[in-house]
Amino acid sequence: YQIIANGGREFVGGAGIVDLGEVAFADVKTVPDAGYLATEGGTDPRNPAIASWYSYSYFSHALSPKPHVWAVRTADGRYAKIELVSYYCPRSQPGCLTFRYVYQGDGSRVVGGN
Repeated sequence: YQIIANGGREFVGGAGIVDLGEVAFADVKTVPDAGYLATEGGTDPRNPAIASWYSYSYFSHALSPKPHVWAVRTADGRYAKIELVSYYCPRSQPGCLTFRYVYQGDGSRVVGGN
């Protein structure tokens, strides 16, 4: 259930993540140029920007994605926005993270159309 980026002391890349908060996915047209957090830790890595991406139900023991959008800076300096949709596979098996994203491969921070 941990989501990490290829950036930080234990990783070779310069990737990072920033939490944009509770905002509609379609409303995010550009992502910031700063504020991206690198992954921390070696044996149990975590990225503090996305470590709390879910709500946990003590009654059902299920994880539910928070209605947030995250900006991602890739290891090669490109950008994307992501929204987590689900953590469950068919038949309610855990571990199948589903998300939607827009990747901007040209290096600009524009991740939404007009």
